[in-house]
Amino acid sequence: MAGRPPKFTKEEQIQELFNLYKKEAKDKGEMLTKVGFLIKLQISRPTYALLKDKKAFSNTIKKCENDIEQDWVQNLKGANATGTIFYLKNAFKEEYRDRNEHDLTTQGDKISFVWQKPS
Repeated sequence: MAGRPPKFTKEEQIQELFNLYKKEAKDKGEMLTKVGFLIKLQISRPTYALLKDKKAFSNTIKKCENDIEQDWVQNLKGANATGTIFYLKNAFKEEYRDRNEHDLTTQGDKISFVWQKPS
């Protein structure tokens, strides 16, 4: 077998690191962030995306992201709502966006246009 062994083999490892990150952030009076979580896990964004896609870890990662999101949603009660909204829109793009796009005509099929020179 080639390559490095996986950094995480159990969901509990990720959850324990998240719990530690959450406690440390709260002790420092800091907000939870995805990047802070990545730093605690000592992994890159691409590695995080791979972990998130793996069935074995996807539920744990989603629970951790829910805690991060909840921390920011609770921050909306404070004075810096604009910064909070900016973070939510960028860190949780699918859930917080200003517009929704709906395709009501093609049901996802591509539209081909044939340009004809006017006569």
